[in-house]
Amino acid sequence: MLSLPFWIVTQQIQPATPDKLPMKSGKALAFSSSDKIIEFLAANIGGEWKMQMAADRDGLIILIADLDRMGIEYLSLDPKKDGTDGKPISLTDLATYASSFGEQ
Repeated sequence: MLSLPFWIVTQQIQPATPDKLPMKSGKALAFSSSDKIIEFLAANIGGEWKMQMAADRDGLIILIADLDRMGIEYLSLDPKKDGTDGKPISLTDLATYASSFGEQ
């Protein structure tokens, strides 16, 4: 499972070549370190990316709500530079993780 902090990337504006999208609809990419997200973004300069970070329980809950509103169902943790082969994490699993912190 993830540990905090972690970063999420979603694609806001798709590049002109949709066959080369590094992620599928309903999915976001998650990174366990800032170095990994910067490496991914440097390799995928087309389009416009939205980045968010969750550093504590409250930030995680807000992030989950944002992802749910966008129709994101799964995260791919630490994918390769092309967005493939990340560890899948469902939004439900992420919500369970957030609840493990208890009320603050």
